[in-house]
Amino acid sequence: MKQRQPRQNDGKTQHPTKSRMGESLPDRNRKIEHRNHKLFIFVCYCAALLISATLLFSAQPMIAKMVLPLYGGSPAVWTSCMVFYQVTLLAGYAYAHAISSWLSLKLQMIIHVVLIGLPLAVLPISISHNGTSASTSPVLVLATLLVVAAGAPLFVVTTTASLLQRWFAETTHSAADDPYSLYAVSNTGSIAALVSYPLLIERTMRLSDQAWLWAVGYVLLVVTIAICAAMTWRMSRGSNASGVLRKRVAAATTMSASISTRERAWWVLLAFLPSSWMLAVTARITTNIAPIPLLWTIPLALYLLTFVLTFARRQLVAHHLVIWLFPCLMILLALSLVVLGRWQLLAIHLAAFFAGAMVCHGELARRRPVVQHLTEFYWWMSVGGALGGVFNAIVAPLVFSVLLELPIMAALTCLILPLQYVARDRKMDMVALGITMGIGAWLIRSFEIRASPVIVSSVIAAVALLTVLSYYRQLKWFALVLSTMFVWDQFDAGPNRKVVHRTRSFFGVHHVAEDVPRRDPYTGKWLPRYRRLFHGTTQHGCQSLDPQRECEPLQYYHPSGPLGQIFDALSSNAEGLDQVAVVGLGTGAAACYASPDQFITFFEIDPVVQNLAENRDYFSYIGKCGGDNTRIVIGDGRLMIHAAPDKHYAMIMLDAFSSEAIPSHLLTREAIELYFRKLADNGMVTFHISNRYLDLSAVLAAVAADLQLHCIVFRDLAHSIEELNSKLRQGIEASTYVVMARQPEHFRGLQDRSHWRSLDPDRPTTAWTDQYSNIPSVLRWNPADVAQEE
Repeated sequence: MKQRQPRQNDGKTQHPTKSRMGESLPDRNRKIEHRNHKLFIFVCYCAALLISATLLFSAQPMIAKMVLPLYGGSPAVWTSCMVFYQVTLLAGYAYAHAISSWLSLKLQMIIHVVLIGLPLAVLPISISHNGTSASTSPVLVLATLLVVAAGAPLFVVTTTASLLQRWFAETTHSAADDPYSLYAVSNTGSIAALVSYPLLIERTMRLSDQAWLWAVGYVLLVVTIAICAAMTWRMSRGSNASGVLRKRVAAATTMSASISTRERAWWVLLAFLPSSWMLAVTARITTNIAPIPLLWTIPLALYLLTFVLTFARRQLVAHHLVIWLFPCLMILLALSLVVLGRWQLLAIHLAAFFAGAMVCHGELARRRPVVQHLTEFYWWMSVGGALGGVFNAIVAPLVFSVLLELPIMAALTCLILPLQYVARDRKMDMVALGITMGIGAWLIRSFEIRASPVIVSSVIAAVALLTVLSYYRQLKWFALVLSTMFVWDQFDAGPNRKVVHRTRSFFGVHHVAEDVPRRDPYTGKWLPRYRRLFHGTTQHGCQSLDPQRECEPLQYYHPSGPLGQIFDALSSNAEGLDQVAVVGLGTGAAACYASPDQFITFFEIDPVVQNLAENRDYFSYIGKCGGDNTRIVIGDGRLMIHAAPDKHYAMIMLDAFSSEAIPSHLLTREAIELYFRKLADNGMVTFHISNRYLDLSAVLAAVAADLQLHCIVFRDLAHSIEELNSKLRQGIEASTYVVMARQPEHFRGLQDRSHWRSLDPDRPTTAWTDQYSNIPSVLRWNPADVAQEE
């Protein structure tokens, strides 16, 4: 083995403090220390942004859940909370822009470090019950409650993203020239909070524990921001830093004239379109495709993900590729309008929205200004996002009778599509459009068609036209044809019904439809005709157009089903005048059970539903069938029942669980304790829990066991296709009812009838309270399973 020869000394003595490259060890150590210092400050900034985003997006559902029991779960509560968050976000961005524009860096840090410490005095967040009442309008009182309880900490959290990016730009870090990459870090924290809250935090922690955990997170945020300020103070001093900053300021000053009013308008528009589209597609998929409450989080998570992808330091998804694919996805979405398939349509809607948001946010990222205008840029972006929320939540319900927000946003996104960044390749265009049409043909062939052959042919012809327009890049005509198809879909009631009335309220879109005369394809006999009430595509009751069946309650309320047996048992043991409370009105079919010995009070939160139920041109259950023994009270059921005297009702019926939103506050231990305080000693509480996507029986069984109550259930389901079709022709729907009572004898013999059985917890389930609820635990991941239950 060859041995290494010792190095010959050339007579020159190497200095012990010099490295092999001629660099002194102190200089080398200083460089290593400086590099580690820059890494440390970058990690601190990322940590602060992650914590602040996580706190913001976990505070929204947490605070809304705190408020829910105070105002009975009204949708106005959620809307008021969202308006509060948007206003707070605008205020936070305005504050960040103001102090970064008018104050020196050191003065900014001093003021802000003092400011972030002040909210520690009001933590943990809690909502006071004082001053709330059933008659109080939630908007102003809720705004006051939220400002007092959470305004200060949330305001500080909203200032973090833009202000810390502005501070980071003042450091000597190599990434300081483009601090917008930190915006992707912030949105990553937002997505993490959005996903973890319903899947982890809500399922494992009470609201009080969540509030304490949030307070701990806020303390960590204060510490990390203070460290960032100290490190920035240190790194912004010195000749090297000053020279770098002077160059950046000079470059920014040179480019400041390029920020015009038109450019700011583009910022607002590009932020407005995805914000409004996100809310519109959420409303669409939760009302028309799959009414699962958790679907609210998916569009918002995709919305935030587009910020992460477009503002990342390295472009993860090519902007020109998204622009190229966007028309193909819109063509596929247009073709899916005539197909019945819930999860497939969900995927197509979300893919089209994701592409549209990527286009808009990609343009925002491309148009982002120099660091000098960073805080102003974020403020105008927040203005656009807030305008999207205001348009969908306030303006659209007042102006449109149907959900036209999605067609408008889709058309506007098509109009601003920047095709100049996409190189024209005819062959690639043909391949993409060919694949799109192939997927569309698979949809048409594989799933049930919900329209007549004439309409299907028209849609296919329109899609062919869209394909040609996309190939030749005629965006104006493409947007016009596409929006026309979406508007038609909103007004179309299908081939078997015609709409006789349509209206929209704060609570959603309602329409009344009548069955068109048609014969049974197998027997040739004329089919019975019904008039139906819809909220979106969810049916909330129907009435026969046959005068002889006018006062026959149908669907879930038919006398042959569970409700008929419940009222029969209640009437057979009547002692004087029985007071019955029904939470949820619909068409008012339960009024048919009112007798001289029973008085039924309906509690309905939506005045539009009351107007439709009382209008004899549409439904006559209330006006004719119920007689003088019924009345309607507008308001949330839990709050209205709370105002009633104790031991006032013989039965309380909860009929608010078959629509898109599940009012969990009606199922909590505190709510059921309230119901039994208002019941007579031998009273019953009835729950109508028919739902395709949620199994609420386990929740009720857990609460009943916790309160030592007795509970029985009746699942009235068809056992064959023939039986199902027969019931549907008669206007009867499958239904599930649960009844609770203090003692078995209070069921009044109901438990001895056929199909009723004891409802015991069949799996470990924690009883829901006003502090805790777990909707994911009751999801039916395969809705078809509901038809197989015994």
